[in-house]
Amino acid sequence: MKNEKLMTNIELERNSIQYRQSEYESEYATYDRYANITARGPWESTAVRLHGSHRQYDYINANEIKVIYINLKHLNQCLLFKKKGLYNEKQYIACQGPLEKTCEDFWEMIIQYGIKKIVMLTKLEERSLHNSSQILSKCYRYFPENRTETLRFNRISVKMINIEYQADIDLEIRFILFKDTNECHIYHYYFIGWSDFSVVEPQKLIELIKYINNHGRNQFDLIGKAKEALLIPTVVHCSAGVGRTGTYIAVDMIMRLIDRLKNDLSTMKLDVMGIVYQLRQDRGKMVQTRDQYMLVNRCVEEYLRRTNRINEGRSFCTGHM
Repeated sequence: MKNEKLMTNIELERNSIQYRQSEYESEYATYDRYANITARGPWESTAVRLHGSHRQYDYINANEIKVIYINLKHLNQCLLFKKKGLYNEKQYIACQGPLEKTCEDFWEMIIQYGIKKIVMLTKLEERSLHNSSQILSKCYRYFPENRTETLRFNRISVKMINIEYQADIDLEIRFILFKDTNECHIYHYYFIGWSDFSVVEPQKLIELIKYINNHGRNQFDLIGKAKEALLIPTVVHCSAGVGRTGTYIAVDMIMRLIDRLKNDLSTMKLDVMGIVYQLRQDRGKMVQTRDQYMLVNRCVEEYLRRTNRINEGRSFCTGHM
């Protein structure tokens, strides 16, 4: 496979880094859904830290995702978006699907960051890849299923105000009210059409991202939060918070870049592999499988053609496998 060695190096990008076994790693291992996916260690600088004098610990399996690079062929160098006014102002928090014991932590993170949108890319349960009769828990249900249900996580209560469905993209949208000392509103987007370690059709992922990015503006206008909602991070999670989560964020970032660039992309190469590498500097194993990596490439190519930015048959990116 072309560039297989380079992709392997990205897969192992920080496994060779030696770091001290910190106390939190053993103490908080039960707060990680999977033993090999943590938010700290080499990713200490991007790890979300929970605040509050009532807390005994600040750990949650979540990282801030902020920085990506592009490769401009005609300049023959990588440029940080911020240097040219192309920095992706839409930041993200990538996290694992909450465990039963971390639901309160999850909602405290939502409150701490003032989150307005949560994107959930996993079902609560899925069949095992190795044993179809075995049902595996992928995420604890931290949100209400209907309007009559109120969930309580110690001092935080969560109630659903409204639910709607977009059957064409397998999406459930909940408008949720949650309270601690104040009342807050949030949109919860539950995409049920993407199984663990699998891929979806590029058209469906593009439509999902476009829908979520455009949805909710009128409602936030009504509660006076429209401008705020555009600037704060979006929380994205699947089960582990790296495979489907990383794929979604990578495609969303690149789509936003394409929308903002006004010049002809025929003189530019979008460095998809470089973008994945940068995501993995913020959280390990982002875009977890080769198939997910190829899905990012297919989505970018499809979106470029939709927006008439490339012609049929033109190569658009570096780092193909």
